[in-house]
Parts: sequence; C-alpha cells; structure tokens
Amino acid sequence: MIPNLAADTKAIKDALGGNQHKNILVAIGPEGDFSIQEVNLAKKEGFVPVRLTQAVLKVDTAAIVAAGFIKLYLKKNS
Repeated sequence: MIPNLAADTKAIKDALGGNQHKNILVAIGPEGDFSIQEVNLAKKEGFVPVRLTQAVLKVDTAAIVAAGFIKLYLKKNS
C-alpha cells in the first residue's frame, strides 16, 4: 500500500478487503506527500494507493496509523 493524498485512493479497509494477507508492505512517504510520478511507479509495482485519514499526517504518525489500522482490521476479520 502507498498512503497518499491523491483523489484516486481507496480507504485502507477497502484495500485490505476480505483477502487473507501474509505480507503487507506500506510505503510511508516524505513530508509533503509522494509525487504523482512516485505513486504511478509504485502502482506499476503492485502498490495500492490508500488514504489513512482526511487529515494530513506527519511521517511518524502516518506509520503508526497505518500499522494500527492494518492490525485492527485484520484482527477484526480473522
């Protein structure tokens, strides 16, 4: 997953869907977000653009929020 502020992102819970995931890789971007080129390259490599919140988060907060949502959602659906 690649959390970013672009308009064409999925909610993180939708990106996780009902699938069983063995490994999840989350690219946490730089302050100011990923560039469009970086997001497009990540998408070509299989990353799914997601949004974490409606608010803009700092890098360290985004990592904690992403991990928390993944743990919560996967635990809830296991």
